[in-house]
Amino acid sequence: MYDQIREDTLYIILYAMVTAMAMMACCYLLLRRANGIAPDVTPPVRLRHWTAAFFAAITLSHIWYMPMLFRSTTEEMMRDFHVGALLDSMILLPLAAVVPIAMLQDLRRANSHAARPPSPAVACSGGVSAARCGHGVGRRKP
Repeated sequence: MYDQIREDTLYIILYAMVTAMAMMACCYLLLRRANGIAPDVTPPVRLRHWTAAFFAAITLSHIWYMPMLFRSTTEEMMRDFHVGALLDSMILLPLAAVVPIAMLQDLRRANSHAARPPSPAVACSGGVSAARCGHGVGRRKP
């Protein structure tokens, strides 16, 4: 089974291209502040860093399976496969859970700025004096 992977050149080229694309996406998110599709939209730094960490983990996941392509015995290949699966379950799966949580927290934070209650000065400016609406009770005007 594992010998077929080594003989398939197209698979190895595709595997290397996906690895390079994940690495480029990670570097893009870390080094560029603006969005490539919409330059006027700037995503939060925290969200960009979490997404870059996810792409870095994908890159590492592809890299730590590569020694399996160069092993000579099936036992060595199985050992590399088990190590890769263990590293994936320890790093990639938790990051796959954290990135959507970070996105949801960022969405809630962005919406909380728009849904703030008005300040007392704005609430009392509708023709009601500050003393009558209760915000300016006991304060002196300068």
